[in-house]
Amino acid sequence: MSDLKQMMKNKFDENRGLLKEVAIAVGLDSSSTLSKWLDDPRKELADFNVLVSTVKYLYPDKEYDLISEHSLTLDPKKQASRQALEYADVNHLGELADRLIIRLKEAKNATSNEWAAVYELHRKLSTGEYSVLQANDRLCGISIKSDEMKVFSKVMFLYQYLNKREFNRLDETISYINMDLVEGFSSEYVKNSYRARILMLKANACLFDRKLEETRKYVNECLEITDTVRFLAFGYMNMGNTYMFESYDKAKEFFLKGLESCQHRDIYKYELKLSLSFLANYWGKENKYLAEYSDDADDLQEIAFWNIKNGNKEKALEILNSTNKDDLDNFQLAFDSYFRGLITLEKDHFYDSIEYFILAGDKFYRTAPLIELKKLGESERSLKIFAM
Repeated sequence: MSDLKQMMKNKFDENRGLLKEVAIAVGLDSSSTLSKWLDDPRKELADFNVLVSTVKYLYPDKEYDLISEHSLTLDPKKQASRQALEYADVNHLGELADRLIIRLKEAKNATSNEWAAVYELHRKLSTGEYSVLQANDRLCGISIKSDEMKVFSKVMFLYQYLNKREFNRLDETISYINMDLVEGFSSEYVKNSYRARILMLKANACLFDRKLEETRKYVNECLEITDTVRFLAFGYMNMGNTYMFESYDKAKEFFLKGLESCQHRDIYKYELKLSLSFLANYWGKENKYLAEYSDDADDLQEIAFWNIKNGNKEKALEILNSTNKDDLDNFQLAFDSYFRGLITLEKDHFYDSIEYFILAGDKFYRTAPLIELKKLGESERSLKIFAM
């Protein structure tokens, strides 16, 4: 019996009513499913969702450690171990994912071998070890038969297209994903996880394309089907971003919900705090989220922005000049030019900002320099063209 099973069994023995309470909380018709699983050392839960929900309910601050340890006790030939691999990957538990990939690769089961091969490609693609072209070439050498991997072998490329702002390729690839296959998955956990991945990718793409209502639609659909912290954090962040230039209060409300959702998962907090910092600076509010002692380029830009808003333009310019532009990507260069425009009120800086945002494939934050150009008297017709 795994340590997790024994922990739960001891907890339920101490409180006889807790088993029924948990069963109801995780959506089971009766407590017998959990009882049978706990009483049989070899038995595995058919749906990983039940395991995750139970651990979240009983040990919310130990979820990742407990499920990670338990996942490595699962039979790599069976579905539970494959579901654990998706859990590891979607929760950015890289070490666990790598260990499970090895276990599944060595298992005497063709489906587990197939999952291991595809997820290994995804891992190498995510870490930059493989390019999209290299991953595509290697994917051609894998005979994919399971419905899950027919879907995931396409989903894994969407992250690369999103990061490169290749929205046409992202939309095209999504259109090739057979959602009927997803709906037919036997595992509710994998089904909802893949659906959430696709919905959040669509939301991200729509945000960058300044399709705000569609962004909100996809985020809401995602949040209805998942309680995975990754999707909660980025879902609320995307929702908050859609209100960035419309409503300080609404944007802040969603960003704070995002922070609250990842209280046990620090890796998602940085981007939320960065969004809160930009929001406070943009609206001229008190900023509690400045990383004052950071050397990170994004943090330095936020500190410069805060100084601009507080009338310290010389200090802001000093900070901007201290960064090496060769180390900045187009997105960061766009903000650098935007901040310089706020300091000098020279239109050229705002036009530079727009050009960099275009190169970065971002229409949403392009709103910021466009607003400033409007204040400086640029014609609505010109601004409309640059907003396209």
